[in-house]
Amino acid sequence: MAQALNVQVTDLFTHIGSDRKETIMAYNAAQVDQLRKRKSEKHLKYDLPRLIFVFIMLILFYGISTLGNHTFLFIIACLVWLIAWPIAYTFFNYWRNFKLEPAWDLKYPLTIGIKKPTKK
Repeated sequence: MAQALNVQVTDLFTHIGSDRKETIMAYNAAQVDQLRKRKSEKHLKYDLPRLIFVFIMLILFYGISTLGNHTFLFIIACLVWLIAWPIAYTFFNYWRNFKLEPAWDLKYPLTIGIKKPTKK
């Protein structure tokens, strides 16, 4: 593009003064710090309860598997166990989207709209 316009490449960009550069770097450092804190809080308030739920469900699965002799009780317990998964999934998504995310947006305003890159 610079060749087409017969200008230097550096002329295509504005120069940032040192005071403006320091402001941008400070903002970036604050944003990185807030992202780190938000991620830590997510692990504590969202990921840990989900993990505890999975462990509870595994323990209940073991308890249900010991009910083999009581057919009716076994069927009812299996149905409750199977229904608990989608209900819990819906609850955790609601909790994250309508309770945790808005609170984190207020607490960490520099991280609003920043999504974690997905690993491929």
